[in-house]
This record gives sequence, structure tokens and C-alpha cells, in this order.
Amino acid sequence: MYNMDEIVERLGLTGEREAALHVTLLRELALGQPVTVERLAKSLNWTTDEAELVLEKLPCGTIEYDGQGRLIGSGITLRETPHAFVINDRPLYTWCALDALMFPTVIGERAQVQSRCPQTN
Repeated sequence: MYNMDEIVERLGLTGEREAALHVTLLRELALGQPVTVERLAKSLNWTTDEAELVLEKLPCGTIEYDGQGRLIGSGITLRETPHAFVINDRPLYTWCALDALMFPTVIGERAQVQSRCPQTN
């Protein structure tokens, strides 16, 4: 079993608030729907302004948004990719194969991992 502190450190999250936001966002994305900043803030028991401030401090490229400004990715993504894990018959896509292995543990779920090799498919 992985220590959550080790996982957070490997994700490059520098503070407790950033780590809390990221893990909460992963859990929200695992529900399979885009996440509004308001919903994320409510899940964290923060104000929307607090959530926006922490999101702004995250490194560029750590959050993926849709055209309506909703969060749709941060390792787990709602866009179809070659890498996924399945929870309760629901596929959840990830940015890379390692994410598909790691994020079920981060969100506390058992999952089946699926990943296609770019060379052999």
C-alpha cells in the first residue's frame, strides 16, 4: 500500500491545500462529469475564491478545462485517451499509463487498468 504523502510528493504538489484540492478533484472527476469550481470548493468546504486561488497557483498544464470553464482533467480526464481504468463498469481516462496505475489508489478505489501501446496498439 502506498503512503499518501509519498504520492502527493511524487505529484509535485507543494502544499497541503494544493494536495487536498488535487485529491478532491480526482475524486470528483472519477464521478464522470465535468467539475465546476463551485462544486470543487463545496467538496473542500472552501469558498469559491479560495479554490480559484489554489487553482491559479498550480503549475501550468496540471488542470484541463472544457469550453465552459469546467474542470475536466488533472491526470484523470474526461477526454478519451489510450489509458484508462475502470471502476464499477465506468471507464475513467488518464493522461498516461502510470496515471492509470496510480490514481485508483489515490482515490481509494479498486480498478481494472487498460492501456494501449502507441507502437503496437
